[in-house]
Amino acid sequence: MAGFVVWFTGLSGAGKSTLATLLAAELTSRGVHVEVLDGDEMRAHLSKGLGFSRVDRDTNVRRIGYVAKLLARAGACAITAAISPYREVRDEQRRAVGRFIEVYCKCSIEALADRDPKGLYRKALKGEIEHFTGVTDPYEEPTNADVVVDTGAMTVDACLAAILEVIEQRGYTAAAEDVATTARGWARRLGPAPSRAENPPIARIEIDDATEALCEAVAFGVLYPLVGPLGEKDATKLAKEGRLESGVAWPLRWTLALPSDGTEPSGGAVIELSARSGRTFLLDVSEVWVGAEGDRNVAGAIQTAPEPRLFEVEQRLAETSFLNAAFVLLRQPLSVEREALLDIALEVRGKLAVIIASSNPAVRASAEHFREMRGLGAALHIEDVPPLPTLDAHHDPLLQVAVLRNLGARSAIVLDDAAGDPVPRDALAHLRASELGLDVIAAGPVERFGDGSLGTRRMRG
Repeated sequence: MAGFVVWFTGLSGAGKSTLATLLAAELTSRGVHVEVLDGDEMRAHLSKGLGFSRVDRDTNVRRIGYVAKLLARAGACAITAAISPYREVRDEQRRAVGRFIEVYCKCSIEALADRDPKGLYRKALKGEIEHFTGVTDPYEEPTNADVVVDTGAMTVDACLAAILEVIEQRGYTAAAEDVATTARGWARRLGPAPSRAENPPIARIEIDDATEALCEAVAFGVLYPLVGPLGEKDATKLAKEGRLESGVAWPLRWTLALPSDGTEPSGGAVIELSARSGRTFLLDVSEVWVGAEGDRNVAGAIQTAPEPRLFEVEQRLAETSFLNAAFVLLRQPLSVEREALLDIALEVRGKLAVIIASSNPAVRASAEHFREMRGLGAALHIEDVPPLPTLDAHHDPLLQVAVLRNLGARSAIVLDDAAGDPVPRDALAHLRASELGLDVIAAGPVERFGDGSLGTRRMRG
């Protein structure tokens, strides 16, 4: 299939990166090779050293356009997300590429100022920031954009649907099957759910509390595509590259050692995993493998119901129109700093879905207290999933994103849950936008600015 370019333009904060990320994920699910050229990343690498004069801005846009044209010529879909303020140079890229869709993310200055947590628009309006496009520097609106989405008035889903409609009408990609970008949709994209073996267990293994928690989370569905303890290929690739054998970026290494009692299951056998709490799980064995230190491990799939409980949560979120809300995974009680992150998310999305992944009742109580104190009522929705571990600062952000993405989230907040460690700036930077699958609105830690206000930085995948 011939390639094409989707060129997002619009003011800072108008939703270009958000829509580019979601569009990339959707097109990737349809088998399209997608590359996202983010404006900030292009300036940091391709256009390092350029300033913000008109000449430098045009040079930056031409460089992005040239790379996009090469990608399209090679059969890929290049999605650009840069302000690209001047009409003439945008039209120049259209002529050079041919198969080109210009998407104008329209949003009023007033709406942008209201959703700007750091107050940059207000500072620019006061003349405190030079070369701020749309305020102290010009922005020329497109006169012949292929798609115009009013991100201040339209939902994210409506914006995405409008863009996809034009792409499909042009014949650049076939219409999608009835697969939502939710847990059910991600499951279909990543592969079939494990089948249930009917054989009786041949052995019993006692498991600790941490393993029980992982079994419960897998059976619930929140750790998809993880279906059980890892096999040798997955464990090896994960240790070397941070990815499963399928290529999916994954943060959690889970292996299960066999006891030294001579148990030697073969593929197709069933093992009973017995927890100290009295709960049991059945493991369909796929392989037994030997680790680098001679330890014998068993891999397989935890037996689950045909429809994991995750789908019930996703269905409730869909029925209450919360899939467009900002999502946050909560494993610790809310603090003042964390409440500031939630306030930022509410400013951006207007609604908040809090996913409780802890057995500590104080965590849910803090979320309910936040809802009451802010007077949010139906604007804040709370759901419970099984308790989840907290990983180190480099891997925990990806765990949060994976869980929330499985629940159907389009946008999320990443908390700095690793003890004593702030979220590193590059925690998700190794992911392509199509892999990330959602927009990270904000990430901890929260910083206190000179005027005493609390804020945070935006993390990009």
